[in-house]
Amino acid sequence: MRCVNAIITCPPTYFSIAYEINPWMHKDVCVDKNKARQEYKALQKVYRNLSVPLYELAPVDGLPDMVYASDWGFSIDDMFIRANHKNKERRQEVEHAARFAQETLKMNIVSLPSTIYFEGEGDLLRENGTFFYGYGQRSQQEAKPYLEKLLNSNIIDLELINPSHFHLDTALGILSHDTAVCVYEAFSRSSLQKLQDTFSDLVPLPKHDIPYFGTNFIIIDNQIIVSKGISQELKKVFQSCGYHIIEIETSEYLKGGGSISCMSHLIYNS
Repeated sequence: MRCVNAIITCPPTYFSIAYEINPWMHKDVCVDKNKARQEYKALQKVYRNLSVPLYELAPVDGLPDMVYASDWGFSIDDMFIRANHKNKERRQEVEHAARFAQETLKMNIVSLPSTIYFEGEGDLLRENGTFFYGYGQRSQQEAKPYLEKLLNSNIIDLELINPSHFHLDTALGILSHDTAVCVYEAFSRSSLQKLQDTFSDLVPLPKHDIPYFGTNFIIIDNQIIVSKGISQELKKVFQSCGYHIIEIETSEYLKGGGSISCMSHLIYNS
């Protein structure tokens, strides 16, 4: 279970596919703004129904990927660790998110060296006090010692080798201390071995579920929030772990390379 104090989201007012910085993005694909808004509101409704404190960061014209809130940084207790994005198109998002965290949520803002890429919660997952860090596509391995010091914790680092799985949350979904779903081909051999050593049940993500970002879920208590369209095979995995499945349509957000987890900036509690 993920212990979460609150979640921050950003509405899709200016969401579009304005550039191509991952293999899922195609500028000739149009975002249906009305549908994107409906999908966003449906996710917000789920969070409210689960009594999760919810904050909304105002969208900014010219920052179409701001809807992918997980990538602004990493938040735990009263600390906001700013992301350093590899792609210049996304760097300004962090300024707005950090200002919101500081001024509205009264969080302490900390930064890594500006020369080291770190893309926030998309590449840094937490499960029961254990941290998993993805590097190699966007984030850099050099960020690990800085993050370990800030978080006062050892981190399991995992090398991502497949451009289609550019963030860790597009390749790994942790269900419990011993079970996770994983895109095997997204990881180097040594990193896959680390995962197999960590999880006694490392379930390969069914091929059907890759374009639905089947690892990109959020867990609140015994509820797992996932993209609508995932396979029955994957649903059985979730149910076998004791989760009640809540499906949300995310078709518009899939166009930009993200789903439920990408749309949600979690503020963890330690």
